[in-house]
Amino acid sequence: MKPSRRGAAVLIITALVLLASAPGNAAGKPNPSVKHYQSPVFSTVKVTRDVQYGNANGLANSRVRLRLDLYEPAGDWAPRRPALIWAHGGAFQGGDKTDEVATTLAVLFAKLGYVTASINYRTLAPPSGCDTANLTSTCFNAAVAAGDDAKAAVRWLRAHATRYRLDGNRIAIGGESAGGIIATEVGTTADRPGNSGNPRFPSRVAAWISISGGVPGGQLVDRTDAPGLLFSFVSDATVPAAWSVQTAKAMRRAGVRVRLETLPGSGHVDWDQYHARYERDSITFLYQYLRLAQLDRAHYQTPGPAQCYETRINADLGATSWHERLVVGGYGAPSPGCENNYALVDSCPPAEKGECGDSLSLVRFVDNRWRQYISLPNPVTCYSQAVRDGVPTRWRDLSGWFPDC
Repeated sequence: MKPSRRGAAVLIITALVLLASAPGNAAGKPNPSVKHYQSPVFSTVKVTRDVQYGNANGLANSRVRLRLDLYEPAGDWAPRRPALIWAHGGAFQGGDKTDEVATTLAVLFAKLGYVTASINYRTLAPPSGCDTANLTSTCFNAAVAAGDDAKAAVRWLRAHATRYRLDGNRIAIGGESAGGIIATEVGTTADRPGNSGNPRFPSRVAAWISISGGVPGGQLVDRTDAPGLLFSFVSDATVPAAWSVQTAKAMRRAGVRVRLETLPGSGHVDWDQYHARYERDSITFLYQYLRLAQLDRAHYQTPGPAQCYETRINADLGATSWHERLVVGGYGAPSPGCENNYALVDSCPPAEKGECGDSLSLVRFVDNRWRQYISLPNPVTCYSQAVRDGVPTRWRDLSGWFPDC
């Protein structure tokens, strides 16, 4: 199946938007002085709402469709991006993925360069909700079910890593109140995946954050768990501070990295007063434990395709203007200049202004110029064949650009 002229144009326009708005300047050059994942370097965020990530049994034998809202940094061309899942609070009885804390953090981390997912999960607690005065078996089961759903969201991200250009080794989860308990569950019980969807993928995260959460007794913690950051008020009457303290102690005994930050008073989350601290310390924690300095150097601070296209692809490929021919930018081994980088370009005559789309070429920068590497007569069906025929493995990262792949 060949793409339509309109479909080819959409691909090219999408690539143009990405390169034109990439952080650094209007030409799309990476800026080595900008610290991605630490500063909000992207000004706008793309939101895809109500994406189904799983399904599970609800109340009265109903079937619940589990949905998330996905936030992506607009104009980001990195081939592998970290991901953060956020679980809202609500005493396992209420709350929503559009609540203030969840949406604020989803937007913030997307502007840092993450792909973030604000999730809904099953809320199976009684109408009064769950707190220290109402810890019934129903509440326990509701917490376990919610944790199972969040693990399905982790697996969903891994299942769609190619499409959304995610790094499956750099997925984290966080939450506040009930969501903090869920995040603790996911971080410490990945070996108990549940059955809320996407069973073929691992549930493990690389790090987790709990605001006014934790689990009683630090139960089920072992040395295989992910590093965690816990915030807790010393006299919290909703979720006892002891749950965070016990979780942190159990993690230290198991040899797992953990950071516990205790806050004064009897508050619970208190977002308005403490949001700046939550944001600052969470950014720092995830930057360390997701090893994002390494990702920042690999994606933004080494010579990359966007720095090469602007000055060379026009002349070397004979295009009247290169941006009418570029479809997708690729990555190569970090090297001086542009050497060994790849790109996917429209091979039709420049007069067509990027709208024919019947023939694409994979080009490679070798010996100081762009050269054709593999011709792809049909970009949808020949793409996977090109991978098998010797295109570097990292080129697979870009298969998400083709909806039919």
